[in-house]
Amino acid sequence: MYDLQTADRLFKEMMAEDPRFAEKLIMDFRRTMPEEYSKTIYCKRFGKHIIDMEQYKIGLSFIKGQNGQKPQIWSIEEAEKILSSYIKDYESEDFYKYDAFLWLNVRRNDYPRINDANEIAYIVYEDLHDEDLPSDPSERVFCWVEEHINKEKKEFE
Repeated sequence: MYDLQTADRLFKEMMAEDPRFAEKLIMDFRRTMPEEYSKTIYCKRFGKHIIDMEQYKIGLSFIKGQNGQKPQIWSIEEAEKILSSYIKDYESEDFYKYDAFLWLNVRRNDYPRINDANEIAYIVYEDLHDEDLPSDPSERVFCWVEEHINKEKKEFE
């Protein structure tokens, strides 16, 4: 019923009729779909990353411990110290520090038999740089959180 090619054609026609149409469309998008609007703006500005403490805490809430136990979580300070042997400067990386901190805690609970924090840090560093997988390695953490959020939404529908 609604196809992208026709929508693109209609968009161009409406832009020709009203040069402010795109601005009005964005404001409609913002008003009628605030969650999608916010996500789109954030992703355009920052890429698909965990950029702040609020998003980090949402991500932490999806971590599961082994055998139904409470997950083991390192604090921000602990995570930063543990990762410091592999990541010296987050500015030079394609991911944000909260991506790395969250993924460190995810992997800690994925591999509970590994008791060496340095070994888990190595796994995290490799995960965030592994080009062999089909997605952008720096965006994997965001996609993991997004997948859990979408799954949770479906359960409530």
